[in-house]
Amino acid sequence: MKGVVMDVFRKREAKGLEYQGVFRIRHSAASPVGRPGFLCFARILLGLALLLALFVFGLEAPAAACPVGNIRVHILATPKPVLVSADAGLGLLDVESGEQLATYSGKAQVVFFQDSGNVLLPDGKCVSGVRVVPLEETRANLLRVDGRGYRGQFEVWAASDGLIVVNVVGVEDYLRGVVPLEMSPGWPREALKAQAVTARTFAYRNVGRHSRENYDLCSQTHCQVYGGADVETAATDSAVEETAGLVLKYDDELIDVYYHASSGGYTESAGAVWGSERPYLQAVEDTADLLSSPYTGWEISFSRDELSELLAAAGIAVGRVETVEPVDWSSSGRTINFLVRGSSGSEVVSANRLRLAVGANRMKSTWVEVVLASDIPAVSDISMVEDLTTAVVVQGARGQAVQVVPSGSAVATSAGVTFVKVRGGGRGVGSRGEQDDHIVFRGRGYGHGVGMSQWGAKGLAETAPGSDENFFRQILMHYYTGVTIEPY
Repeated sequence: MKGVVMDVFRKREAKGLEYQGVFRIRHSAASPVGRPGFLCFARILLGLALLLALFVFGLEAPAAACPVGNIRVHILATPKPVLVSADAGLGLLDVESGEQLATYSGKAQVVFFQDSGNVLLPDGKCVSGVRVVPLEETRANLLRVDGRGYRGQFEVWAASDGLIVVNVVGVEDYLRGVVPLEMSPGWPREALKAQAVTARTFAYRNVGRHSRENYDLCSQTHCQVYGGADVETAATDSAVEETAGLVLKYDDELIDVYYHASSGGYTESAGAVWGSERPYLQAVEDTADLLSSPYTGWEISFSRDELSELLAAAGIAVGRVETVEPVDWSSSGRTINFLVRGSSGSEVVSANRLRLAVGANRMKSTWVEVVLASDIPAVSDISMVEDLTTAVVVQGARGQAVQVVPSGSAVATSAGVTFVKVRGGGRGVGSRGEQDDHIVFRGRGYGHGVGMSQWGAKGLAETAPGSDENFFRQILMHYYTGVTIEPY
């Protein structure tokens, strides 16, 4: 049985391949719980014996450490046993000693349990770490967990309430599972390539972001959404392959790359959002987003009671909300701070904090105006002008006309498409129309607004000449000021 797994590793090394088909299973505690002392001592002796054998006989053993060029992505936490499977066989090895524990040929399934801070194997043996190696590393023999197939390795370790699974995978294979979930595979090729470069830069830049939890990246929006091999598509695979190894740098250093769904027509600087400027993350006009994004205008309404409860849950305790008033704006027009007045006090709240309090998927960005439901006029009501609208002079062949348009409207001019930016919401909501009990946020864009707009990238890519295979570079350099695009 041992010879079978060793032969697999020899074949991989002979082909110059990385060890990307390994699982490791270990617990997160600093020391095992309930492990007999003599067993630990015996395992140490066994490990020394194996090292001596390697030295004397020149045997090849798979490395226990994460292979070079791989990252570790958290993909599952569960209170239940973990089932790992492969269609063409797998082998188990002890992480600590390198000892081979078992080999399963053909269609194989192995179930691991948590037991007093250790991982319990099918044969009843407890170990602190196990690697699972596919006997054939092919697309037809992906290692699977929780119903999904993944390339590369897994680590699974015991936590106090169950098991945690980490996928150890090559960066390029990782991107094949990220790009189709971060951007629609049906979008233009150059937009997908721009997404691949930003995702690759993020991955390399953020290795170790979750080091305290014993992995590099999570698989959710906090890092990048990752779905393993089952989400791969031909279009996004090509985008990854055609940009292989390319990353974004500034002064020869990887940049802190950010991207978002839609800018609403103007991106935002990092300093305006997080208080720390980056020379390559500046606010830029984004006409392409205006022409392609479905988020150029949206609206959400809250009753005063609902809004009061949401803010209180986020630690903004002002009693029943009476008014919400924007008081500071960034150069792009986004709100920086709100003054929230309530029945028991008032508080200046950052726009980001308020957005998270009410739900980032509901208040899609901080580029908002605040109005009362009773203040929203009918379309034919020209008395709506005040500070929420502006007048545009339209010059035609037979004279001029004046059209009143809302802030944020896209306007075609002789110089191209531009947009009207008027700061609204200057009056605190609740200053009139008190009979209405709803507060309405009107906004544009989706996300923090920093870096590349994905809808804007799509719009730009739709203008690319069909023969230009490097247009993705223009997209990236539009959104990231002064960067270079080069191999990692």
